[in-house]
Amino acid sequence: MVSGCVAAITDNGIGIAGTAPGCKVMALRAGYLTASGEATLRTDWISSTIIYEAANGADIINCSWTSSSHISSAVSVAQSEGLLIVTSAGNEDTDSSADNWLSSVPGVLTVAATGSGDAKTSFSNYGSWVDLAAPGEGIYTTVY
Repeated sequence: MVSGCVAAITDNGIGIAGTAPGCKVMALRAGYLTASGEATLRTDWISSTIIYEAANGADIINCSWTSSSHISSAVSVAQSEGLLIVTSAGNEDTDSSADNWLSSVPGVLTVAATGSGDAKTSFSNYGSWVDLAAPGEGIYTTVY
């Protein structure tokens, strides 16, 4: 969904215009969904993906999932290569960042979600540890 908001081609008559049309997206997958729809992410897969991104020219890494300190070495590698890491504040409507280790890492940008009235959504986490808020509800993207 994020890639569809960012990189969608403009002026093509389809109706979606990205915020950074023409940018390149390195679409990588660090996990999968089980048959029942449960997300499965392992820290070794995440670390390998982050290191791959750092070694292959990425500028920004989107981490819209709960994280743990088990990926700290990979995060350090990416930051030493100058990559910006962006993480979601989370979707539990709490002011706690306890479930997202990345939110506590200096230099990582933590983003909360806003709705159509530019106010916090009913689900987004919030607090002084959040760096910015951006549209995250009722927005158009290239996902059906």
